[in-house]
Amino acid sequence: MGKRGKRGIADLLTIIIVLLISIGAVSIAWTMVRSIIEENAEKIDIDIIQVKLDIDNKVYIDKDRGLLQLSISRGLDDARLNTIQINVLGDINKYYLLPEPIVPNEKKSYVLDINGISNVNEILLYPVSEKNVFGIGVKKNILGNEESTIDDTLPVLNAVESGNRDCFPLWNCDAWDNCQVYYTLKDISQGIVFLNGYQQRFCSDDDECFSDIMQKKECESKVEIGLKKQEKCSKDYLEVYDKSDNLISRLNIAEGKLYIQLIIDNTKYYPYCYNGLKDCDEDEIDCVYSDNGSCPKCG
Repeated sequence: MGKRGKRGIADLLTIIIVLLISIGAVSIAWTMVRSIIEENAEKIDIDIIQVKLDIDNKVYIDKDRGLLQLSISRGLDDARLNTIQINVLGDINKYYLLPEPIVPNEKKSYVLDINGISNVNEILLYPVSEKNVFGIGVKKNILGNEESTIDDTLPVLNAVESGNRDCFPLWNCDAWDNCQVYYTLKDISQGIVFLNGYQQRFCSDDDECFSDIMQKKECESKVEIGLKKQEKCSKDYLEVYDKSDNLISRLNIAEGKLYIQLIIDNTKYYPYCYNGLKDCDEDEIDCVYSDNGSCPKCG
């Protein structure tokens, strides 16, 4: 065997040794990472951030009996909850734990014993995971004009303990987001719509008395909706525009079925522009030569 062959074998052995060392190092590193994950498993809870809790707009307070009734709803999520904590804030703070968590897509009402709490002004709602990790809470302001009729068929929850009188939240909140309103087909058919919606913002407590919360309030949409009829490719389309004449949606009824095209960008192209065929007013497959055609421009 020549020197070149011996050198090739030596180089190959060197590469193998380096690979074995690398594999060993990776194995050791993975063992260490896995050990850290296992040690901190109780501190890790990803699902909790996906909980969708809300407090109903109607809150009932019977000051004479010291009772407060609220309804809590939960949206569709995959979080695994241990319980839900309710904080009632006034001249003192008390918190309550639900006997069992609300399941997804469920709404329940609860009555709280608030004797000893004067000037109730806020309710905070927190999801608590199976690992007792707190998620982002929801905040409800108490305005003082709440209804007073309490459902006496509901059991009364007692506070777990009083909060610290010297610790009151100092909320630092982001700006309110846009008014979120969802239109139904019935709304659209009426032509002009003024609907109630909601706004929300994220708040954190600078005094660190409480965890972060998401505050929500009602708002009213001032968006007018108008309708225009268009005929394309021997089909009748009903186009929905806002008051700025921006296309929002396009509706088409064919063979007894309703097809809805949502316009999510500035393009207003028709559905047949994406079927892979040269049809309707197209000059080539799914395109036209015109700058302002019903489909994208060719070339």
